[in-house]
This record gives sequence, C-alpha cells and structure tokens, in this order.
Amino acid sequence: MTQGASEKNQLYQAKDPKKAGSSGQAAVTAVDTFKPSFVPVSAAFNPAFQSYCAVWGKNDLSVLTVCPKDGKVKSDLTVNLMLAAFGEHLTILDVEWIPGARTILGVGTKTFVRVYDLAKDNFSPLYNV
Repeated sequence: MTQGASEKNQLYQAKDPKKAGSSGQAAVTAVDTFKPSFVPVSAAFNPAFQSYCAVWGKNDLSVLTVCPKDGKVKSDLTVNLMLAAFGEHLTILDVEWIPGARTILGVGTKTFVRVYDLAKDNFSPLYNV
C-alpha cells in the first residue's frame, strides 16, 4: 500500500496490485482534496487502520480521518509538536504509524523521537527519546 499528497493537496491511495484486479497493476485513486494550514511534505495512511492518514510538513503534522465508504476527509486533528520552541532548524524527518496501533504514531526529528497516542492527547507525547 502506498499513498501520498500531491502538489495540489489531493490525497491519493494506491491499492495492492494483487487486490486491484486481474491486470496486476496498482489502482490509484484520488481520495479527497484538503487544504492544510501548512505545505505538505509527505503523507502515510495507517496500514492497520486505513481510516487514518498522517500528513506532515517541515514543522507541522495533522492526522486526517477518512471515511472508508466515500473517501471524504471527516476530521483533521492537528498534533501540537511545539518544534518552534527548539528553533527554526528543527524539522520533521519522518512520521511512522506504530504497527498494529490505531492511534499511536512516532515523529522523528534530528534531535528526538516522540511517540503520541492521539486517542488520549495530541499535545503531550507518551515517549520523548
């Protein structure tokens, strides 16, 4: 499963070629259009729970809830990373969903890794390493 955000802020989802059809080619469809308050750098659907998609820029992170029936974005949760407190040089390097977890994701910078449980809090990380 691959996914991403285009330059036009359109959310895409590509399905596994084995499940896409007899041609063996991946089926890519535009899921929805969204307008974040930042310039998106990358996006990742939660592999275990495809209704959640993390979209991040250099300093900002939002988690979208996507309706599985129609592909529309139902909500947008901003994760307060407080990167500005560490200076302009600190940026997001990667965001990863914790395997098998519905709402837990890790955010990596060159200084630290933080793990958030978004079902509990979008401000204070569970772990800060």
